[in-house]
Amino acid sequence: MSQLRPLFYFLSIAMLIIVSGCGNNKLTRPEAEKLIKEKIQLPKDEFKELNTREIKKSGNYFKSQTEGNAPFYTGESQDFPKSELFNNLENNGLITITTESEESQSTLTYYYDFRFDFKEYYVANFTEKARPFVNGNSVKVAIIEFGEVTGIVERKDANMSEVQYTTKRTNITPFGSILKVQEEIFNHTVTFTKYDDGWRINN
Repeated sequence: MSQLRPLFYFLSIAMLIIVSGCGNNKLTRPEAEKLIKEKIQLPKDEFKELNTREIKKSGNYFKSQTEGNAPFYTGESQDFPKSELFNNLENNGLITITTESEESQSTLTYYYDFRFDFKEYYVANFTEKARPFVNGNSVKVAIIEFGEVTGIVERKDANMSEVQYTTKRTNITPFGSILKVQEEIFNHTVTFTKYDDGWRINN
């Protein structure tokens, strides 16, 4: 009996190692959350591109070069008001607005005429108040954070697990408010595969 005791202890320890090893094969929620955050780099800023020019006025003039006649001009133009977006950004101190002009010239096929097209634009210039939220012509509207793992479906036959999780939009910025961005929860699904060195997210 005393000779069997060491063997019994050895078998017990071996069983514990096997059971422990089997347990480690299962993808846990904390591990899935950690790997997802690393993969998509959460939390992260959410940006939206902002068009910093809007048409203010457009028109054209025609200049006659017909032989024997003095040049004459005819023309028409159309005015456009500032958009609600530009007005709101300006009223909230996020932009100042200047005007920019642009001209082009093309030759017509009849009577050697020249056509002059012109456009004027409202140009948005970011203020110091806006600078913390600006990256080029894109503006920060919110932060995207990890929500929670809502479920894990194991596919033991394929050594894979399918994970459902959420992300959430928080911390709406002044630009986000004007662009009507709202706090929201998003649902996602991602597949993990078990390798000899651990779990990895499938691309």
